[in-house]
Amino acid sequence: MFMCATCGCGIDLGSIEDVFSKNYRCQDCSFVFRGFGYRLMCPRCKSTNTKIAK
Repeated sequence: MFMCATCGCGIDLGSIEDVFSKNYRCQDCSFVFRGFGYRLMCPRCKSTNTKIAK
């Protein structure tokens, strides 16, 4: 939860993973998953050949 700088009220944006995560697609097995960071590993086949899904 993030706090508003002007009024101090709580703004519920969800978990930090939900805010910054994006859809990725494995180039080897075509599995689509959510994650964030660099050189993500596919949870299905463990390949690091992944790209942001469009």
